[in-house]
Amino acid sequence: MWSDDGGLYLQCTSGAKEGVRRSWLYRFAAKGRERQMGLRSAQTVDLAEARERAAECRKLHQAGIDPIEHRKAAKEQARCKPRSQ
Repeated sequence: MWSDDGGLYLQCTSGAKEGVRRSWLYRFAAKGRERQMGLRSAQTVDLAEARERAAECRKLHQAGIDPIEHRKAAKEQARCKPRSQ
């Protein structure tokens, strides 16, 4: 795992079929434990966008909001929102 500072990490894993897979993570501590939030594959998100996403997560965390729970709530709200006709 490689750090870009501010909680942003590039995780590299290898598999027999896929080869090396790279993904962006935001790592932070919440309620006394370490949490990791995936920010998407490094193939689809470049470094600049990963830094922006990590900065958004950092702002939420500094405001006392768990970024993972915030994302879950946003997805749930989008799922429950009625479609316009």
